[in-house]
Formats: sequence, structure tokens, C-alpha cells
Amino acid sequence: MFGSRKKKSPCRFCDNNVEFMKQYNDYFCPKCERFQSEDSVKEIKLLPIFKLKKYNFAAQKYAYIIYNSLGSRIAFAEKRDVTKFVSDKKYNIRYYFFNDMKRIVGSVDGSSGAANKISEASWKIFDYGRNLRAEIRHISESDTWQILDTNGEIIALRDPEDNRSLKNKMRQFTFVNPENREEVYFQTNRKAGFVLQILSDKLDPHIGWGFIVALHQRAYA
Repeated sequence: MFGSRKKKSPCRFCDNNVEFMKQYNDYFCPKCERFQSEDSVKEIKLLPIFKLKKYNFAAQKYAYIIYNSLGSRIAFAEKRDVTKFVSDKKYNIRYYFFNDMKRIVGSVDGSSGAANKISEASWKIFDYGRNLRAEIRHISESDTWQILDTNGEIIALRDPEDNRSLKNKMRQFTFVNPENREEVYFQTNRKAGFVLQILSDKLDPHIGWGFIVALHQRAYA
């Protein structure tokens, strides 16, 4: 997993030395827990790739291919295991989203145990500057999906009406405003992959992308 490049290289984001990870052809910093191919931008603008209203995700075991509504490939995601370096083992698996120019546009941190039926699992959603945007949480006992903001406040949840139909229970996932369930943020349908529809501009679209990873790893991986 780790290469033979012994030369000390400084991290782009801190004063620590980085480690070369041959498997990903990239350097990783154990201190700030970032790959060197990531962006250091602080003032984040919503990238055009996140402004579409419909996406199709083809899910593989360790990767995802993202298409627009016309069937053109616009992005992909790949899994990276950072267990050796991160201090919080609850988030030891990272999925990076890349655009068609192979630039990182976002990431999702999760756990290698998320696919197991542990009582609760969560995923952290980041933008291309590695700024935390939200957290997705699933509680298996009540089959509850929640979305929390950076302050830990619930800002969206899965519509309970999805669970009323056995046909839709594992195929349709609708996220609504917890204070007004008539306000729908986004919806995911399981159709030869996953179809993501953004239905409101009020919720960060990074969350919709992150949910596809969380759902697939939790229920289908």
C-alpha cells in the first residue's frame, strides 16, 4: 500500500511530512489527514457540476460513476482506505468525487463497518476544499435517516411516508424539511443504480451525492 519514496516531503496544508501511498499514487498527511491532491480553497463556491437537477449513479463495489440526465459521464468516485493514519476510526474510509478532469470536487468519510448492521452509522460530507458541509446518520433500530448541519442540528429527514409502502421502502428515499414535510429537498430511487433528483435549492447538493454513498454502503454493499 505504501511506496518506497523515502524523501521527506512537506504537507501543503501544515508543517508535517507526508507519506506516499502507492495504491493511490498520492501523498497523505497523518497530521491534517488530507491527500496532497486535495484543494486548499477556503472560500467555496458551488461548482457547476452540483447545479444539475438530476443525476444517475452506477454503483460498483469500490467506486461510483455519475452521469447527467442525458447519459453523459460527468464524474466518478473512488474508495480510499485511510485507516492507518486517521485518529478517528469511525471515519476510516473515504470516498472522493472527481470531475471529468480528475479534479476532486467533494468527499465522503464513513466507516468500514457501515455495511454491517451496527445500530448507528454516520457519514461526513465535505466539499472540494475539505470543508465540512453536513453529516448523514442512519439509526437501524427505527430505520431512521437524518441529515445534520455542522452544528449537529437536524435539517432534513427521510419522509416517513416512504416506509408505508413495501414497494418503495427500499427503492425510494425522499428527504424533507423536518418542520414542514411538504417541503421536499431531494429524492433517490433505486433503478438499475440510483437516480438522484434535486428538488430544492435550500439544501446543499453535496448532501445528495453523499447520501448515494451512504445508502449503497449501508443497504446494498
